[in-house]
Amino acid sequence: KTMTPTTYETIGNRLLSNRKTLWVVAVASVFGVATSISLEPILSPAIALVMFGGLLSALIISWGLLLTTYWFSSEGSLSKGSIEQLEGNGRTAKVIFSWYASVLLSLWFASGVLVLPVMLWRGVSNA
Repeated sequence: KTMTPTTYETIGNRLLSNRKTLWVVAVASVFGVATSISLEPILSPAIALVMFGGLLSALIISWGLLLTTYWFSSEGSLSKGSIEQLEGNGRTAKVIFSWYASVLLSLWFASGVLVLPVMLWRGVSNA
């Protein structure tokens, strides 16, 4: 399925009730990333890179899902309902922004998915 504003609206509406959980995961991931950086001199470089990559992936994905709920859910500023309330240039601008945001989120999620394998590869090749 393509990652259009409609797709993100569906995802945002499904996750709207889990917003607090996503915040907890995002904040815990920030602390985890910071911890993995601070433990890097103590741990082997391979373990530190794998830990960093996994936690960074969790941070990127949870933050992207939070943005999806804030932007595209029924309460979001880029939802169909908020766009339909506008007329003229404002409506056109919001449609453009919603497409821009959906492309941005797609790239954001792609980076989150790619971080972990890259860190695993670097960790294994540096070991």
